Amino acid sequence: MRLFFSKTSVMLASAFFLIILSVSKISIGLQLNSQGLLTEGFENLTDLIKIPIIVVLGLKFKKDKLASIMIILIMIFTGVTLIWSGIENLLRQEIITPTVQAYIIGFVSMGMNSGLMYLKGIVGRSSGNLSILSDSKDAELNLKLSIGVLIGLTFAIFKIYFVDALVGIIIAVLVFKEGIEILWELVKKEEEFDITSIKIYADSIYENRLTGYILGSIRRENLTRKRLIENFTYGLKHGRMYYEGFADFFYKELGSEIAEKHLDKLIEGGYIELLDKQLFITQKGLQAFYRAKVKEFKQRSNKIDAGGHQVYKSLYCIIFIVLLILIIVFAPQINSWFASL
Repeated sequence: MRLFFSKTSVMLASAFFLIILSVSKISIGLQLNSQGLLTEGFENLTDLIKIPIIVVLGLKFKKDKLASIMIILIMIFTGVTLIWSGIENLLRQEIITPTVQAYIIGFVSMGMNSGLMYLKGIVGRSSGNLSILSDSKDAELNLKLSIGVLIGLTFAIFKIYFVDALVGIIIAVLVFKEGIEILWELVKKEEEFDITSIKIYADSIYENRLTGYILGSIRRENLTRKRLIENFTYGLKHGRMYYEGFADFFYKELGSEIAEKHLDKLIEGGYIELLDKQLFITQKGLQAFYRAKVKEFKQRSNKIDAGGHQVYKSLYCIIFIVLLILIIVFAPQINSWFASL
């Protein structure tokens, strides 16, 4: 598990998946004469440029911030080019022919980019590597683009072609805006920069655990801020001693400073009140705590095989595989049906 969540592993996985995606999109794009798939395929190829930037600058020469700035600049440039091409496509609409192959590649791309986004986010956050965190944001961009392509394909079935360009422009504008915000944080002076200011989807893993721990601790007993942080530090120390990286999901930077920031966030959000140096959980905090517990117990109950659950899961898996095979086998007929609508 530790090897899986290493910086080397995430870079190798990223290169492997990008090669698969680019080759698949370009080959199918050539077969179907699809400009959209060809564009995405070549874009995935250009994404491979970021890997040597991270490896050489970020990991080898420890120029983490410089590597991050370069990655975000590439992301901003991608956003600008997508806005430009989206406006062109909106003004000069072309007929889009949806195909089964395009849908399959779209969903595969979504799955791979989702996995890379979370993996890079977890490894970047746990190691404190800024360039990998920035690359996680770029994987998020690719995920949004894949979703946008699928939305455009779906509307194209009903001969509504402008949605493809419109969704692309909206996604590109959001990407450009977020890229500028991240770049602004990155170019700050070293002493002003806070790596936690770069928000990623993988943060929910750590934040949910921290929220549950803090709210649960305050609910059990009356605690001061100092006592809560001391308990957290003590528990984290012993957790790492006995469970190693599994205690904090290999989050090496996790400590009292992160816990204090999260506590401040919960106080500002109205989940906790500070009265006479004592911490009290509010009704809003209590509701959030019980919701987290319901989710936790539901996950635990799903892991318990009370008989029949595994059978249903296997059945669903078989049905999915059979449907996928049928869709692939009858792809020409389905494509003809799309074209006839």
